[in-house]
Amino acid sequence: MKNWETVDLYTKALIAKYLNDNGHKSTLELFLGDCGLSMSDVKDVGKTFDENLETIVSERVAYAEGNKDLVNKIRLEEKALPIDAETPSWNHDAKFEPVPLDVDKKALIIGANFCNPQDSLLLSFADKTKWFYGPRWDLKDKNFGSEFNLGAVRFCGAVRSSVREPHDTFYMCTLDGTFHFWSQYEKGSHKLHQRLITHLQFLKAPGEDTLYIVSCGMDNCLNVHEWNPRIHQSIKLLSAEKLQSSCTSLQVASDGYRPLIFISRADYTHLLCFALENRTHSMRLVYKIALNNAQFSTHSFNVRDMAFIGEYDSIGTPVVTNSSVLLIATSHIPYMRLLVVKIPPEIAGDKDTVFYDKVLRNMPTEIEQDSYSEPILKTLPEGNGVLVGDSKGLYALDILNGDSWLLDLPGFSQGSRVKCMDINKSGTKLVLGLADKTVRAYNIVL
Repeated sequence: MKNWETVDLYTKALIAKYLNDNGHKSTLELFLGDCGLSMSDVKDVGKTFDENLETIVSERVAYAEGNKDLVNKIRLEEKALPIDAETPSWNHDAKFEPVPLDVDKKALIIGANFCNPQDSLLLSFADKTKWFYGPRWDLKDKNFGSEFNLGAVRFCGAVRSSVREPHDTFYMCTLDGTFHFWSQYEKGSHKLHQRLITHLQFLKAPGEDTLYIVSCGMDNCLNVHEWNPRIHQSIKLLSAEKLQSSCTSLQVASDGYRPLIFISRADYTHLLCFALENRTHSMRLVYKIALNNAQFSTHSFNVRDMAFIGEYDSIGTPVVTNSSVLLIATSHIPYMRLLVVKIPPEIAGDKDTVFYDKVLRNMPTEIEQDSYSEPILKTLPEGNGVLVGDSKGLYALDILNGDSWLLDLPGFSQGSRVKCMDINKSGTKLVLGLADKTVRAYNIVL
């Protein structure tokens, strides 16, 4: 018993000495108060044990040099390039307050989407029902959109074509690749793909009330449609590109002049950037970004998801600037890697232009994966960090410090696989759909 008391006292003294030597005065005061120690106690222990925390850790690292994963992690972090973007860092004061969401049934949730700007919520279940919640998490409708008899839908939500538009246009995508929409003005449907839609994003077009629908499907096509929600049957195909393999992630942005579309494909570790020309409305491959930094190999892993970090316009469209980056979640097993990729501000180039120097950081994480994992990347606003939903639960990422950890959320069973998730635009609400057919909702207090 005496031995353990000595170890505990020595450990606390080491931590206090480290805080004192590195100028963390406020943290030191709180730590000493919690432990019931004084600086005199720390100095007395230091006279007996003349070591510091850095020496002990460095010796432990040297001892562990036989551990390949640890050595690779240290080397990767040493070689990480500086990031000139506003790097997301985790706000450790963030709290997740559980919300008793009214879900009184057991059915797998396959779609979850906050409808900005009101922060209402749409949930889609595998039993073909769609539930609609108000901005205060109050259940409004258990049969939302039932009059259209759409069946099961994976993508659902609401969009606005301009900041002046007072009403949402709701949409749902059925399993046959059809896009259905309705609002107080119009309702209609259009077949975007011949098979299931796998990726869907919206982008503001130059026209005042016009949107671009950018989508990929199981038919391996990248399609761009023009859509004016105010006009009946206004959806028309602008451009289509047949991909050589299935799309694994999709991100849209604008360079201020024209839409940009970033695509990753299965069995291919080059990120493709297409530009939609305003005059001809045709897609053009303007460059590729090599994610594996190897000119002799185009496949060593798959991209599982992608997120944008940077500036947004008034209706939420990502805008590419000199500091914009993409976050790339990889398929590495047993732990995911996160790539931080700089977006080239210039778009002059052609299909043979390949950038091999845009990976700013290759970050090892503690996010456990298997062959069936589908990580979901979501960013919190104003550089408060990144959330990743994956096989074992919800993880936090601090890119600035290269750290990741599994969040211990109230009411959340550790090890639950996240099937879908969404965060509202202001970063104050989070919803998670889990593989055990439960739904978890939280208010995020920053």
